[in-house]
Amino acid sequence: GVFRLLAAKILTDRQHERAGSWNADDVRSVLNAMDDYYRLGNMSQAWPPSAIAALEPVWAVFRAGFNVANISADDLAYVYESTLVTDQARAEFGTHSTPRHVADYIVGRLRLWEYGANPPRVVEPFTGAGVFLGSALRLLRDALPAEWDDKQRHDLLVGCIGGAEIDPFAAEVAKLSLILADYPNANGWQIDEVDLFEPEALRTRLNGAGVILCNPPFERFKGEEVHRYPAAVAISRSKAVYAFEMALRAGPDMLGFVLPNTVLVDRRYAQQRIVLERDYDEIELVALPDGIFNVSQANSALVIARKSPDLRKQQLRAAMVLDRDKKAFTASGAPSLVRERAQVRERTPSGNLWITPSQQIWDALADRPTLGTLVEGSWGLRWRGGQRARTSDVPGPNRELGYQDSSSIHQFHLGEPRWMDVTPEHLLAGGNRDWDAPKILCNATRLSRGYWRLAAAVDRRGRRATQQFIGLWPVKGSEVDLDALAAVINSPVVNAYLTEHSFDKRFRIAKLHDAPIPATLPPRLGRLSRDYAAAVEGQDDDPEQLARMLTVIDQCVFDAYGLGESARGELLSRMGDDRPVIGAATRRRRVASSRHRSSESGLFREVERDHGTGLGAVVSRAIGEKRLASDINPLPLADWAGDVREAARLEAELNLPEGALARWAEAHDVIALTLANGAIVYPLEQFADGKPVAGIAKLLGIIGAPEVAWAWLRTPRPALDLPPPLALLERGELIRVLDLAARDFG
Repeated sequence: GVFRLLAAKILTDRQHERAGSWNADDVRSVLNAMDDYYRLGNMSQAWPPSAIAALEPVWAVFRAGFNVANISADDLAYVYESTLVTDQARAEFGTHSTPRHVADYIVGRLRLWEYGANPPRVVEPFTGAGVFLGSALRLLRDALPAEWDDKQRHDLLVGCIGGAEIDPFAAEVAKLSLILADYPNANGWQIDEVDLFEPEALRTRLNGAGVILCNPPFERFKGEEVHRYPAAVAISRSKAVYAFEMALRAGPDMLGFVLPNTVLVDRRYAQQRIVLERDYDEIELVALPDGIFNVSQANSALVIARKSPDLRKQQLRAAMVLDRDKKAFTASGAPSLVRERAQVRERTPSGNLWITPSQQIWDALADRPTLGTLVEGSWGLRWRGGQRARTSDVPGPNRELGYQDSSSIHQFHLGEPRWMDVTPEHLLAGGNRDWDAPKILCNATRLSRGYWRLAAAVDRRGRRATQQFIGLWPVKGSEVDLDALAAVINSPVVNAYLTEHSFDKRFRIAKLHDAPIPATLPPRLGRLSRDYAAAVEGQDDDPEQLARMLTVIDQCVFDAYGLGESARGELLSRMGDDRPVIGAATRRRRVASSRHRSSESGLFREVERDHGTGLGAVVSRAIGEKRLASDINPLPLADWAGDVREAARLEAELNLPEGALARWAEAHDVIALTLANGAIVYPLEQFADGKPVAGIAKLLGIIGAPEVAWAWLRTPRPALDLPPPLALLERGELIRVLDLAARDFG
């Protein structure tokens, strides 16, 4: 009903002649007119008076509140996902609406205009708001003969474009989006309301499609879904893999998919990549940065493929959009980096379609041994019931010292350890490793979005580590200088390899094992590594000296790999200044002037000389803490926390049931702040309708400290054009708030 009234409002504001055919003061008359005009069936006539009464104030707001003469289908899709998709619906349907510029990029690369007056059948399963279909409609319509009128175009295209969607609300948005894109023609667009995971549902709708465009749910089948969809689960536990597999089985001439970025290299998609290589002549893979969707934080990539039998060789194209270029990609559709390769199709395809920016270097190192030949990796400790209560600053029974999170590690240096519970019955995993033995520890999740993602340090003190770390133990029977190997892991080579071959935020141990290493580790490299670690451990306050030592280590690693000046310059030009080392915020790179070829322009250019200024002299911890203490001006609690109440007063003001506040506090469902005198107070703003807003316990599980969590909840997000996260919680947008917290603190 709401969407029929919105359609009527659009016709009214655009002064369409049809707007004079109904009684604008009679909601039922308006609804009936929309049913008739858009051929929706006369369902409005059967609606009871209660439904009409509910829609009357909606129509009143529409008539008086705003003008939608210039609303676009993209506006509608954005409003749909930003305001009309509840957290429950997002979780249930895996909603992450395709941005218009992403849909336009995919559809544009498929060159649909080449079909002219004989367009293919375009199908979008998991339609959502119909953004893909809108892009396809625009391109196909513009390619039709110029002498055709609107009705001829509509009558042809309405039979060529269709989709399917389980969410009835999204299906209505998709229909109205197509109506808007095809204004002023009548309806006829077919968006089936169907559960595509039911047996045969997806296959039936994909059969005969010439073009399949899809942004499927990224989630896995879980719980009850596993039993409800046995046929789909038999193909894959991943909903995205299932959708992609079914599209490939349908054999369209073209396909364009938005998928989790693991599609580029991960073995979960290996079979699908092999089919792509076997069946398609033009294949393009695009790696996208985080935050490409309007709301969802899912990590994604694009897969675009065409059958072009006239091509003599198969054309592969790999592109990356770097985080810094997101806005430029939105505006221009131009990726940051592009690599292309023409190849004779192999009789036995490998599925190795991704061409990395440094592909020539990895090809040159293909015959080198890999990290997994010397060390074996394993995740750190994981506990039953979570990690939070299993670490402590004080010793105790069954506790050992270890490292809790990645803030404890820099390259070549391990920070202050904490005490960890190693009681066997409390451990879920990781307890069976020989933690007392010498080993290398490295972070398990990337340290940045740039090329410096990995930090490794040697541990000879028998420390434990949580699952935020990967432990690397020498393979049985091998003798390896762990310090030399740590220098290799910390080098630009291994960091660049992981950046270009691993697309999850959390590293896969198998991919770390695959990183190439030098054929032999020079004895000098181990000594250099130990000297640098000792200088950092001794709090050397000369950052210039530390930078010089690091440069010598890197040069020794490059020499061990046998990489020439051109390859060294290419890698260093990508690395950036966020190296996770102690002693300098930016590392001075003295890069010899070298020339490398840009695959985009074919021109030579000089590698920029980078002489970062750093942050000045590094002081000892004691001096630093003393200086900080002298500069701190404590803020009164009211200036940053708002109104707070002690327990007794809060219970009286909110008329809480006896014991309710204590139960909430024990379950961490409320935020409690501790005053300087030890008194406990509760911020008043976290309560609505006599109870705390939902989700605080989950939020505290991510952020930890209640003071930090409360300050974060009350702080607006102008960069994202968002109100304080607390306002989002009050609106029920818990998933969105948890995504933001994970991005800031995860």
